[in-house]
This record gives sequence, C-alpha cells and structure tokens, in this order.
Amino acid sequence: MKVTYIDHSGFAVETERHILIFDYYRGELPRPADADKKTVFFVSHIHEDHYNPDIFDAGRGGAYYVLSSEIDAPDGVNAKSMGPHETAEIAGVAVRTLRSTDCGVAYLLNVDGKTIYHAGDLHLWIWDGAPSCANAQMRRLFESELSLLSGVAIDAAFLPLDPRQGENGTLGFDYAMRTLDIKKAFPMHFWGRGEYAADFTASDQAAPYRDRIATLTKCGESIEI
Repeated sequence: MKVTYIDHSGFAVETERHILIFDYYRGELPRPADADKKTVFFVSHIHEDHYNPDIFDAGRGGAYYVLSSEIDAPDGVNAKSMGPHETAEIAGVAVRTLRSTDCGVAYLLNVDGKTIYHAGDLHLWIWDGAPSCANAQMRRLFESELSLLSGVAIDAAFLPLDPRQGENGTLGFDYAMRTLDIKKAFPMHFWGRGEYAADFTASDQAAPYRDRIATLTKCGESIEI
C-alpha cells in the first residue's frame, strides 16, 4: 500500500485495485500506475481546506465519490452521500462513517484487505480560553466517537494535529494512538507547519508509539507500508 501526502489533510492511498483520494483541496493529484485501478474520492466535509469542487473534473473519466451529506455532487458523476454512522459499499470499498466533532464525517474503510481510517475533522478541539464546560463536552464527544473504533485493527490512520491549538493540538492524536489499534499513523491538518508535526513525533509525548508514526510533511512525499 502506497501513501502519498498531497497537502493539509489530503492524502492518496494506492492499494492493489484502488486509488483513494482523501480531502483534496489543492496540490497535484497522484495518478495510479495501473489505469485499471478504480479511483474513489472521499470528502469529509465542506470546509474549503478539505473540499475543492475541481475534484469532479476527474469524474468524467469514471471516478467515484463519497461525500459528506452537506455536499452536492454535480450531475453526471457517480457519487454517494453519507451522514454520520452510516455504512455503504462503493466500487468495492466498504465504507463506515463516524460523526465529526466539527463538521461532516470521518471514514473507516475496508479495501483490498486493508483497513484505513481518515478522521477528517474528528479531533479533540480543546482551546485555551474556552469555557471548561465546553472543553469537557468536546472531550466526551471525541472519546465517545473513537470508542466506536475499539477492537478494529487499522492499517493506516490519518489523524489531525493542529498548531493553532498550541500544546492542545496534539491531544487528539495522542489519545487515538494510546487507545486504538493503529499500525501506522499519518499526521495531517498541520497548516503547512511541518516542524510542528516533526517536533511532536520526536517529543516525549509520542515516545510510546513513535515507531508507528509516518511523518510526511512535503507535498508529494510518499511511503510504502
């Protein structure tokens, strides 16, 4: 399985028979070496740093789309709309959704013998200066959603880190790594600040699971897992 960092929360994952594109909003779209592979785009929500309508230009060539329910697909493309806590099968990919703690959904996929999780904006949005009751409610919502992944063996997980939150920006990633069965995790949503992701990976906080983090910070950078 080949994973390519596109930008921000955008990744391409190439499996045996598919190329999966998550949350594309800018950058160069990878193309599979095998033209017979099915291309499936996943959009977690409508925020402009996760969604670019230009993705539908690829649909004229036979791509498939899985979209958070607030996004309307144009006519002539093969699209499936999904809300939280739904399941579907699209182009040979089994899809399950979770509810985001911000907007839209997160995706859990089973494809070509691999299990892939893309969090979208399902993250622990703890902010300094926010009311303690709001932060406590956020933590309850986040932990409740992630509990739905308990016992799932995840081959690749794409998890937010957000430098705008300061030290709080790593809490969601840390919780996921300490509580879920994740073989390899990819930081995302770090707003072009690759040093933030790299510093977290090297930190004492990440030490217990550092060997399970793949920190891709350059657009177009790839790794085989």
